[in-house]
Amino acid sequence: MIIPARNVEGTITRVIAACLEQDFGPERFEVVVVDDGSSDDTWRVLREYVDRGEILALRQPNLGAAAARNAGVRASSGEILVFCDADIIVPPNWLRRLVDAASGPDVGLVGCVYAPAEALPLTTSCTHEEIRRRQVRGPDAPLHIGSFTMALRRSLFEKVGGFDVEFIRAQDTELSYRVAGTGCRSRLLKDLEVRHEHTRTLHEWLVNQYKQAFWRARTVNRHPSCARGDGYACWRDWTSLAVSAAMLLTAPLALFGQLCIVPVTMIGLLAALQIPQTAFAIRDTGEWRHLAMIPMQMLRSVAWLAGGIASLIAPRRHEAQVLEAETATEPRSII
Repeated sequence: MIIPARNVEGTITRVIAACLEQDFGPERFEVVVVDDGSSDDTWRVLREYVDRGEILALRQPNLGAAAARNAGVRASSGEILVFCDADIIVPPNWLRRLVDAASGPDVGLVGCVYAPAEALPLTTSCTHEEIRRRQVRGPDAPLHIGSFTMALRRSLFEKVGGFDVEFIRAQDTELSYRVAGTGCRSRLLKDLEVRHEHTRTLHEWLVNQYKQAFWRARTVNRHPSCARGDGYACWRDWTSLAVSAAMLLTAPLALFGQLCIVPVTMIGLLAALQIPQTAFAIRDTGEWRHLAMIPMQMLRSVAWLAGGIASLIAPRRHEAQVLEAETATEPRSII
């Protein structure tokens, strides 16, 4: 079990506790946590678990989640690799279910879904429910499996070359596409739910969505055959991007009398595209406050558009920076 961690002193204790309480048998798995250059007390918390002999902990410079996961794989010994983010609380049967599902020779990635949002701040609850809808309404065998919890055979991981350290975001999407290219069929266990304890402000979420779009655009550019549908993104996403572009391009027409109907129509269409996920969130939680998803998702479409455009013109330097840092760095601390 591999957990990349950066500045997660507030959640890592609950995450590790849940991982250690699996019904899988403690002698059958190991927990490897990789501190990716934390500046808070994450490393101190990890050392407490190490001192009790409960986990293996590694420390490295801030090279990104992809590099942290790859480092965790190199330090681990299991034949089934299970990844878990440092803000995910898993149920007791989580590890057993993932390992059982991932053990078949023709199985690709195996993942699970978010539990319904409960007692979360509005922005976090809305983003949580939007992702949950994609998971539960999508196919049982999608191309895309999120790395927030993901399992696969070590042999398959090594065959495809692990996580690509070039990708600061969307590294799970890029890995999923390479796994799909091997002919292995991935699975999403929709009856297995985990809690995501990561609170973001609206500004933080929009910045993250910009970055996600930046790197997802690079993924699509590398794997164009997967762009038509991966079981996560859908036609509504692509349409929202097009409508967002049209809305921004026609915005100056609002200054010219009757021509203002054009940008107003684009705004209305963009809002209408957000209704299905908003209705799902209200039904799933029983909370009408999720009507806020409509303007939030409209803003997200603009952030996606900006991230996608930036991806087309920005240079590609992160992979070289990571490889240079890994080469120049002394062997990582392993305790």
